[in-house]
Amino acid sequence: MIFTIRSGITILADHPRLYLPRHSTPGKDWFRIQKPIPTDPLCTAKQDSITLPDGVGLPGRRHSIGLARRWHLGIDTLWLLNGLIFTVLIFAIGQWMRLVPMSWNVSGTFDTVPLDQFSIQIARTLHFLVLCWFVMFIVVHVALVMTTGALRNLNHIYVSRDDASWVGFAIFAVSMVVMIVAWVASTPLTYRFLRKVQKAGYALIGPAQKLFEHIDAKPGQYSEKDISPYFWHNGKYPETEEYKQLQAGDFAGYTLRINGLVENPVDLNLEQLRSFPTTSNSRSICAFKAGRASRSR
Repeated sequence: MIFTIRSGITILADHPRLYLPRHSTPGKDWFRIQKPIPTDPLCTAKQDSITLPDGVGLPGRRHSIGLARRWHLGIDTLWLLNGLIFTVLIFAIGQWMRLVPMSWNVSGTFDTVPLDQFSIQIARTLHFLVLCWFVMFIVVHVALVMTTGALRNLNHIYVSRDDASWVGFAIFAVSMVVMIVAWVASTPLTYRFLRKVQKAGYALIGPAQKLFEHIDAKPGQYSEKDISPYFWHNGKYPETEEYKQLQAGDFAGYTLRINGLVENPVDLNLEQLRSFPTTSNSRSICAFKAGRASRSR
C-alpha cells in the first residue's frame, strides 16, 4: 500500500485537478491541489503539474508520471494477486465463516476497489476517494490495534497467538524497519535503475495491458461531443522574440523550409500547408510534394 499510495500521489500531481465531466475544462474541477488555471492562452499542462519531494511521491519530482505508472500498476498487480491468494485460502481452511456474516448479530468488513466503468475523469475521482478511504482505514485500524491491547493484538496478527508476549511486537518492529528502509530507498533506486524499474513494471502489468489495450472506439466513431472544449497544450513554447512576433501576427508570416538532402528545396507558408490533402500514410505529404529525398554519397 505504501508504494501504491505514493505512486498514485505522483500520478495525481501530474494533473492536480479532479473533474466529474469527461473534459478537463478549466473551472470545472471539483477538487484541485494547484492554483486556478491562468488566463495565459499559452499555459501548458506541464506548467500545471506539481513537484513533489522524493520522500512523498514515488518516484517524486516533476514529470515522472511514466515511472509512477509502472510502480502503481505493477504493485496493484501484486496486490490483486495477494487478494486472490487470500480469498482462496479463507475458503480452503474454513476461515470464511469468520468474515462472512452468518447472522444479523455479526457484521462483516469488506474492502472495495474502484470500478472504471465510467469516463476517465470519474475513474480518477473514484481512485482519489478510495485512496482517502484506504488512508483513513490504515490510520484508524493501526490506532485501534495499538490502543486496545497492542501486545495481544500484534500476536493475533503476526503469530496467531492469544497472549501478551512480545513475539508479535518484535516481528512488527522488524516489519516497520523494512517498510521505512523501502520507503527511503525506493526513489533513489528508481532513478538509478530506470530501465529495470520500467521492465519490471511492464512484466507485471504487460499481460493484462495486452488484453485490454485494443478495447477502444474505432476510427470514425467519435462525434463532435467527444471533442474537448479546451485544449491542454503540452510541452514548452519558445521564448524567443521571433516566436513572440509570429504569435502576435497569428503566425501569418510562418514558413516551413524543406531543404537539405532533397531534390527540390521549398519554403511553404501556412496557407500552402493547409491546402495539401490529408493522408494516413506515415510519410510526410509535404516532403512528398517537395521532392524525393536523395541518398548521400
